[in-house]
Parts: sequence; structure tokens; C-alpha cells
Amino acid sequence: MALSWIVASGVAAVPEPCLPHGQLTQGYSVFEGDGACFEALDAARTVPRVVGSSDNGHLYAMISNACSDNVHLQHINSAKNANLGAIMDNSLSFIIADVNTFDEDGFEIKFPCTELVPASLTPLKAPRKSHAPPFAEILAKAQGSELAQRQIETAMSVVSRDSLEFYNTYLSEEFFTRHRSSADGQRSAEWSEQTFEAMGLSAELHDIGVAGMFPNVIATHLGTTFADEIVVIGAHLDSRMQDNNDATSRAPGADDNGSGSAGVLEIARILSEMQFERTIVFALWGGEEGGLIGSRAWAGMAADEGQDIVAYLNFDMMGFTLPGQPITLGIRDRFTTPDLFDFVNKTTVDFTGLPIGLSTGCCSDYQAFFEVGYPAMALFENPTTAGSYPDYHATGDVVANLNFEQMVAFTQAWVANTMVLASPL
Repeated sequence: MALSWIVASGVAAVPEPCLPHGQLTQGYSVFEGDGACFEALDAARTVPRVVGSSDNGHLYAMISNACSDNVHLQHINSAKNANLGAIMDNSLSFIIADVNTFDEDGFEIKFPCTELVPASLTPLKAPRKSHAPPFAEILAKAQGSELAQRQIETAMSVVSRDSLEFYNTYLSEEFFTRHRSSADGQRSAEWSEQTFEAMGLSAELHDIGVAGMFPNVIATHLGTTFADEIVVIGAHLDSRMQDNNDATSRAPGADDNGSGSAGVLEIARILSEMQFERTIVFALWGGEEGGLIGSRAWAGMAADEGQDIVAYLNFDMMGFTLPGQPITLGIRDRFTTPDLFDFVNKTTVDFTGLPIGLSTGCCSDYQAFFEVGYPAMALFENPTTAGSYPDYHATGDVVANLNFEQMVAFTQAWVANTMVLASPL
């Protein structure tokens, strides 16, 4: 049965027939439900309004901050794979789009006076219960161990600018494109697998289930005491041009996301020499630019198998520094597990002292884990969105644009968080 997206304002409590999907601007809340949900909201005098059907795609709120009155119709008429759901007023509209094909970042770049906020997702499964202690206890254990602190500080100190630059340069220059459907993308996955194996890790190519798309690259560092408890860190390997289906043009993807991929490889290089209580999985995802295809395939498989994933940490773009701004680590504030958010915030400050800001950018592979109930969150290169990078999804996304001092600092923060979660021996 098709359910409706229903928007209401001033909702004090969620009616029983409704599935909540969060609050938006100006006091509006979004629900998924049928006629009973609508009637319950109407009885509560919340002025409900149906803005679309869940059968037709995902719901996005389009918030304008400096646009003309007819901006919503203008934007929707020129957007691909999106349809107008409803215009609430001159500053808020709703659109319906398939999250797998709708280019949200491209939309925001084209129309900078608007902000898109995903107002719905496939309803989340219940959060999965890990056998690992709560994140606060895991952090307290590391903070209370002089040995663990020395190990973390030592690992952070050996993060190498030269190594990060090598990985990034190789990925962005050896391969003409890493488009998900390209032969060079396939070669980049095979090279990454070989690179993990040269570190002594068990590595494999994981088929993402779509013909013609290159696979995920999965490397495993087996834990000792709690080997069934898994910490996953990942970044997407594929690159793209503004035309998401262009598999032949030059797409170096140095920042998006050669930088995050280089970070995963560098952390694997360092941590493969150490032992941990928990297992660490290092993942380079295929098909992210096509709609989180690779990470959704792997996270879904892990969920179906009942794997105990303690946490997933993602980095998508880590090399560009905003002109005239200090280096500031961005933490994504959408599809983020609150306890893990607090853990990463505190761990990063305690071990690195880096300034932190919130990034409203959306979306990347951490969403795939969040959707199936695993704790997940993502780091970003600054407290804005991908649209702040001038060469986003362009041929100009090259190594010369990157700040490797920043990449070292962010990789150190990623190392600290990963090690605390995995518990070094």
C-alpha cells in the first residue's frame, strides 16, 4: 500500500498511526502514513498537508534564503529526476526525487540560494546492539591507559605527507577516470587490493551487484580478544564529472575522493603493523557516485549476516581548505549516530586539538550503514558542503588543489578515532 508524505506544523507528540521523519525549518515536521495518520494530525489541529507519495521517491525540503517568489517552480522545471511536491510558502517547498539518481549537490551548486534537506529516507531498521561497550566507556578505557595513549600518539606521528601524496597522485594521475563503469575504475580497484595485500592484510574485491561497475575493495585486519566486533573505516574510490553518466571524460577526482581513499590506505599502512582487540575493516567503495551502490551492498550483506559492526567512520573529501580560513575538521550532521558523534568530537579534540565545525553536506557511504541500523558518521574537509570546492566533479579536481598539511592532520584524527574504537594492545 502506498503511503503519503505528510507535513504538519506545531506537532507536540507523534500520533500513533504516523512514522516520523524529523523536523524541518519553521516548525514543520514530516511524517509517513496513510489516511489514519492524516486524520490524527488533523485532529491535533496541526494543519497537515499531503506533499507526495512514498512510492514516487524520497522527499526533500527545499529551503530558499534569498530567492524570488517563483524560484521553486523555476528550479524544479530545470531539475532532472525530481518533481514538485508542494509549495508551502516563498521560503519552503518540497520535492520528490529518487535518492539514487537525484544529484543533490549539483542542484545546490546550480541554485546556490537554496538548501536541500532530505526529509525522508527508507525507514530505518532499529539500531543494532553491539556486544562492545558504549562509546563513552571505550574512550574512557583508552584515556585511562598510558600504553594506549602512547601507541595512539606514536601512530599519529608516523602519518606521512609523502605517503598521502603518493597514494593521491597515483589514484588521480595513473587512472584517467575512476568512474564506476570504466575500465580504469576497475584497474584502480585491483591496484588498491594489491596495495592492501602488500601491507600483509587479507584483501578482496567485493562484487556490488551491478553489471559493469567496479567492485568494493575490502581489507581486513583481524582482531584478537574481540575479533567478532568490527570497526569499519571507508571512503569511496570512484570519481565522476558533472554528467554522472560520463564514463570516458577525464575525471581525476583528487579531492573527491582520492583524498579520502589515500587516507584509508595510509591508515591501513600504519595500523597493519599493530594489534587490536577488535577487527578493523578498511573499505574503498565502488559506485558511491551512482547512489551509494557499493556501500549499500556491503552494509546490507553485513546486516543480513548479523555482523557486529561497532562503528563506521567515513571520509569523503579531505584535501581542500577554504581560502582565508583556518584548517577546520567538518563533521557531517545528517544520518549521524548521536553517541558516535559525541565520541568522535571528544576523541578528536582530546588527541589532536583540531578545531571542529558542523557540515550540512549530504550524502556519502556512512548513510548506507545508518540506514540498516549501524552506528555511523562522516568527516569532511571543512564546515560547509561539497559545493564550496570550485573543482567539484570537474576535470580540474587535481592534486595541486590539495592542502597536504590538512590531510595529515585529518588523517591523524581518523587514526586516533579508529584506534580508540579498536582498542590497541
